[in-house]
Parts: sequence; C-alpha cells; structure tokens
Amino acid sequence: MTRIDIADGLTEQQVFSDLITAQGADWVTALRQRAHAAVDRMAWAGMPELEPQLSALKRGIAELKATAAASARKERELSRELETVYASRSWWITSPLRRLRQILLDWRKA
Repeated sequence: MTRIDIADGLTEQQVFSDLITAQGADWVTALRQRAHAAVDRMAWAGMPELEPQLSALKRGIAELKATAAASARKERELSRELETVYASRSWWITSPLRRLRQILLDWRKA
C-alpha cells in the first residue's frame, strides 16, 4: 500500500470511496491494519518511559514461549515412553497384581 495523494478539486471521501470500490474488501482490511499499526506506533512514541517495561515483558513472553515449547517436547517424549511401558510384556504380566492392589485399597476404604 502506498501513500494516497488527494488531487486538487477532490475530497478525501471521494478518493477513498473510489479506492474502496476499485480495490474491494481486502484493501479495506489492509488499510485498517496499517491504521491500527500507525496509531500503536504513535501511542508508544508518546510514552518512552514505558519502553523498558515493554522490553522486559517481551523478553518474558519469549522465555515463556520457549519454556512452553520445551514442556511440549518433554510431554511428547514422556508420552512415547509411557506407550512403550504399556506395550511391554512386563506391564501385561504384572497387570493382575496391579488390579489386586486396587481391589485391596478399595476394600480398606470401605
């Protein structure tokens, strides 16, 4: 999107109406996004004292994302290990013992 020049004798409304008609909804969406970004830049430029806090928050977010990614990798790894245990022969052989243990625990609670 480039700068829009308003020719002499035309109003901004006429020029933008013609552009909206010619370019369609995608152009309007892009224009809105750029307007929001421009307003954000102007707002932050007016508050330089908040920049250190904003930078710290951005670093914190990046660290949390990295931690979440590492946790997701670890969860996948542990899930694969657990699947291996469940598929193992020893898991099936000891199944009756685990059931007996649960029965005894339930009996003690009753």
